[in-house]
Amino acid sequence: MTRAVSQVWAWIVALLPGRADLAEIRRDPRRDLLAGLTVAIVALPLALGFGVSSGLGAEAGLATAVVAGALAAVFGGSNLQVSGPTGAMTVVLVPIVGQYGPTGVLTVGLMAGLMLVGLAVLRAGKYMQYVPAPVVEGFTLGIACVIGLQQIPNALGVPKPEGDRVLVVTWRAVAEFAKNPNWTAAGFAVAVAAIVLLGARWRPTVPFSIVAVIAATIVAQLPHLGAAKPIGDLPSGLPAPSLSFLDLGSLGSRLAALTHAAILAMVVFAAAPLVSKIPLAALAGVLLATAIRMVEVGSLKAMAKATRSDAVILVLTAVATLALDLVYAVIIGLVVAGALALRAVAKQARLDQMPLDRGDHSAEEHALLAEHIVAYRIDGPLFFAAAHRFLLELTEVADVRVVILRMSRVSTMDATGALVLKDAVEKLQRRGIVVLASGIREGQRQVLESVGALEPLRHEGREYATTPEAIRAARDHLETAGVLPVLPAQMHRTSTEEALR
Repeated sequence: MTRAVSQVWAWIVALLPGRADLAEIRRDPRRDLLAGLTVAIVALPLALGFGVSSGLGAEAGLATAVVAGALAAVFGGSNLQVSGPTGAMTVVLVPIVGQYGPTGVLTVGLMAGLMLVGLAVLRAGKYMQYVPAPVVEGFTLGIACVIGLQQIPNALGVPKPEGDRVLVVTWRAVAEFAKNPNWTAAGFAVAVAAIVLLGARWRPTVPFSIVAVIAATIVAQLPHLGAAKPIGDLPSGLPAPSLSFLDLGSLGSRLAALTHAAILAMVVFAAAPLVSKIPLAALAGVLLATAIRMVEVGSLKAMAKATRSDAVILVLTAVATLALDLVYAVIIGLVVAGALALRAVAKQARLDQMPLDRGDHSAEEHALLAEHIVAYRIDGPLFFAAAHRFLLELTEVADVRVVILRMSRVSTMDATGALVLKDAVEKLQRRGIVVLASGIREGQRQVLESVGALEPLRHEGREYATTPEAIRAARDHLETAGVLPVLPAQMHRTSTEEALR
């Protein structure tokens, strides 16, 4: 019991900042403080916008930025990360808020946190390498479209219509705007989005999002522009618990991230009246620009040009993200990607007829052998996705006396492939065709034995280590059956057939 407690305590201590973190921060605290200030300026409009977009309000976005940012600074595994609200989470939270309210968000957040801790303990992150890039790109594109469409009601200055499907809500918002246009709100949204996008190209180091929001807020105070709906009052008591995180600065922990959280907390307390006057349309413009910047056009073009399968997976995942939800989108993307990958692998399986080597045989004897013996080489994987095509090809063999299956190049085999092989051998034998096998690997032997595919071959002694041995056995069988004339012993020798092994 004592040992278990010690291990748990050691694990908790490992999550806290160590001496190396403290030493890193002491190197240049001024730089970290400036970085924290810069990040806070950039994060403020995003936190407000994501809070509004999620349906929980601007105060929820600020509280999340403060609390999550401080916690990530202390317990995060990197000295460089700054955490806060994200656009993808707003897509998840909107239907939860609509169905269960704010309490449901807290419950879901707690459950998700516990599951993430469990996955971290199980080291499940390593399995992310199996998620295809087109699924990730399609998912990101779909998320960007959802985030952008979620801003349409605020950008047009209309009340958010009822509904939990973003396409339906967007259509209803556009219809409402058409009935009663609010050009002031639309102008704010377009102007802010244009400033953020063009400013990022002109001066990437300047936080144009906060500049655009401040300018929009000032302009919105003009009497004739009262149609631009502001955020509204921010409950000053909501972020109070976040003040406790300001004391964490004494730990000498990730200073930039903590500074970011502390500045946002002070903004709430000192500038809440000013923040509450920010037009919702301006925040919608910031998030529209964010959604546009999420789309990596170059990456999408490269992925679409790579293969037709990659393009299909990308588009399908994006459409599923937009039309359904994130979980279904990822599942659909993975299933389709897996099916297309299996199809590509299955196409690699080939059944090729190989010519018999002339060896020591005369031209006449070789012609007789070629007339009665056919050798097939199985290349690639023999599994469920390719097995039935293999069965169809093999059972359509012409009227010959002996079939030799060269299996040394079978890369993999599953139970379905073994059963299909067994079925093919039995069908050929019922037609009076003798089947010989050569070059069976140890890796495939267990699978073949498990389904009984080796029994008919072993029972009649028709399994051979090499193809030349199988050819000699086929020649002997034809001589015994009287199909070929019996030749002197020296004529039974064949040259070493490396190409047939």
